Amino acid sequence: MHSTENTPMLHTGRRLGTLAAAIALALVQVPAVQAADEDAPRSTRVLERVMVVGGEAGVDDIPGSAHYVDAEELDRHEYSDIQRILQQVPGVYVREEDGYGLRPNIGMRGSGGERSQRITLMEDGVLAAPAPYAAPAAYYFPSAGRLEGVEVRKGSSAIKYGPNTTGGALNLLSTSIPDDFAGHLEVGVGDNATRRIHAHVGDAGERTGFMLETFQYLTDGFKALDGGGNTGFDTTDYLGKFRVNSGPNASVYQELELKVGDYGETSHETYLGLTEDDFNATPFRRYAGSQRDEMNVDQNQYSLRHYAELAPRLDVTTTVYRQEVARNWYKLDRVNGVGISAILADPTTYATELAWIQGATSGDDALSVKANNREYESQGIQSVLGLSVDRAGMLHEIELGMRYHEDEEDRYQWSDAYRMDNGTMVLTTEGTPVPG
Repeated sequence: MHSTENTPMLHTGRRLGTLAAAIALALVQVPAVQAADEDAPRSTRVLERVMVVGGEAGVDDIPGSAHYVDAEELDRHEYSDIQRILQQVPGVYVREEDGYGLRPNIGMRGSGGERSQRITLMEDGVLAAPAPYAAPAAYYFPSAGRLEGVEVRKGSSAIKYGPNTTGGALNLLSTSIPDDFAGHLEVGVGDNATRRIHAHVGDAGERTGFMLETFQYLTDGFKALDGGGNTGFDTTDYLGKFRVNSGPNASVYQELELKVGDYGETSHETYLGLTEDDFNATPFRRYAGSQRDEMNVDQNQYSLRHYAELAPRLDVTTTVYRQEVARNWYKLDRVNGVGISAILADPTTYATELAWIQGATSGDDALSVKANNREYESQGIQSVLGLSVDRAGMLHEIELGMRYHEDEEDRYQWSDAYRMDNGTMVLTTEGTPVPG
């Protein structure tokens, strides 16, 4: 599937090559004495152009509902699960899936939370879902443990961020380049061989700045696989930012910031659940039929942002971005031609199939394991013009924005067949990848 959008902040997008154009205009007026004046630090103004709320100070000035979780709040709880972070935000609800927040299901205002596809997900103001138009389901989600802020915007004011603003917009703020040399190192260990490392270092001079960061999180998992085995995950996340800027006395102040990120994940996660009786007896059990289940994700992101202060109250921010995501969820799909959900819902009728799932020896090709192998690409350019006008004791904040965006999804899926041999799955027929 392929989708092309020329849609800044207001979207009428369709899949399969639709081309649309739109302009978003945001107007906010607040008392001039409460508004940021032309002497505000330039770093603050630049940051505001990648935010959807504008930080704690902007919450009260936005029409509709908005919420901001700052770095202090994130540091206090040290959450690495975005679902735990969002539980404190009114009007946002989450549904647990893996227990760690790797693939969150986030909903707002009753929109439905399946794979967070009814909200617009962004990082630093740039669309972050693997393919926001062609396939908005967020099987990849930015690492919550490396964020320095989270913004939530609900209601009609979120529509300019599109494309999926039925519920609202969620903007994740990554670690920014510090004003002076600074570093951070955090190491944590826990049950089930859980380890977490978060480190970043950065510095800024008069005309350059940088920030390098890594977040690594792994565990053996809390579920018990029949016959033994890993039920956890291993994630690595690397991010770098590099900035050059004009001198403070330049007639037109400008900044150019390059952001590069690389994320990798291997998680031993499954769609296979338990029968009701087994769940009541041992809720953390995993059947032997899920021993081959594994999700692999590779994500790369690139963005180049240019900021120019054309006048004391006039600026323009332009961002060119690209994201590549490859993921393959290899998981048990059918047993003896019957879907796994049907087997677990009616274990009496499908007693033989259930026994094979639980480890009893089967014939060849009894278990079908499907490789949901997909690749996503998204890229675009967006620009926001900001203007402040002071009239009659009121400061009018005007934003004019445009986004051109393309994304696509490619599927190359196959199914392998196994037999269960006394608790061990043995490959009997190898599948052939086909577009799907």
